[in-house]
Amino acid sequence: MLTVLLVTVAGARIPSVNPLPIPLRLENAVQDKNFYLLRLIAASGSIQRAFTENPTLKKVEQGMRDRFAAAAKNETFDQSSSLRKLLMTEDEISQACNAVRQAYGTNRDMTHLADQLIPQSGCYYRYQSQPGADRLASAFRDCLSGINHIIEVYGLGTPGRSSATDSMFYKPGDLTFNGTIHQWFGTYDE
Repeated sequence: MLTVLLVTVAGARIPSVNPLPIPLRLENAVQDKNFYLLRLIAASGSIQRAFTENPTLKKVEQGMRDRFAAAAKNETFDQSSSLRKLLMTEDEISQACNAVRQAYGTNRDMTHLADQLIPQSGCYYRYQSQPGADRLASAFRDCLSGINHIIEVYGLGTPGRSSATDSMFYKPGDLTFNGTIHQWFGTYDE
């Protein structure tokens, strides 16, 4: 009875509560934790097409492919310089993020990704207050920067954020590791 009375007296002043995001289903925990946006993109053919058909993203991708192909064909393979060619430049990351930001308003799938799928996932929480276009670009920047970080730490031996968890299991320049990377580059054309 008291509850009914309080609700009647309080009326519309009872604050509404936003539902919590659905629990995040991690199919590949490490990958999904760090690159959840990439999983969302890969899971939908229409969203994937929105990314792969974007002219600016195609241009950035082609530049990366060209550098990678040149590194794979390098007869005097050098692990450090070859792996550095895989890193996206800050300019390429900015171009890619701006392309995604611009596609937001003109592409229904990009808008759905930014306004529905990202917020519902609970990932990229620090960007939830940003407008959809900026939220999508910020999450995409996190993914691209994260890929660079993986190459730098696990390929080039740059110290990670925590040496206890982010460290290579080979020394950079070690012949065994260098050979493995060389073989990996050698299979690029196959």
